[in-house]
Amino acid sequence: MRKAILLAAVLMAVACSRNDCHTALRTDSPIYPDYRDVTIPVNIAPLNFCYTDPSLNGAITTFTCDGETVSIKGTTVQWKSKEWHRFLSHAAGKDIEVQSSVSGLGWKMHVSTDSIDYGLNYRLIEPGYEVYSKMGIYERELSTYKEKALIENTQFDGCVNCHSYT
Repeated sequence: MRKAILLAAVLMAVACSRNDCHTALRTDSPIYPDYRDVTIPVNIAPLNFCYTDPSLNGAITTFTCDGETVSIKGTTVQWKSKEWHRFLSHAAGKDIEVQSSVSGLGWKMHVSTDSIDYGLNYRLIEPGYEVYSKMGIYERELSTYKEKALIENTQFDGCVNCHSYT
């Protein structure tokens, strides 16, 4: 019984911790999320990623399209939003070549001239939904990472009927 309780506690700690590419993630892909060889809309939010191999500390990731180059240093590749959207608008209808200086890893991302839809709606609730303190219906813009609450259960007494909203 003690082993089961200990195992449950460890699993909850891992599940509730921040997603760290280098410790919590087990994948065959060298990057997470795996954006290799994909087609992306011209106005999508920055596709940030990290290398799953922690030994790639000094990595420099270079993005090249039609003579324009952007380099980002580190195992976590995180774009500034304005720079990302400027680069994508330059790359519309073309391929972006992505190259890692440390691993020799390379891939392409094709940038479509089509735009992504505005956003999506979803229910956000903490793990362990049987006893909740905060939940709601949220909206996220897909060309940025902007999220806003449409309704939260902290705004009134009663249930947010999250199973049947439209």
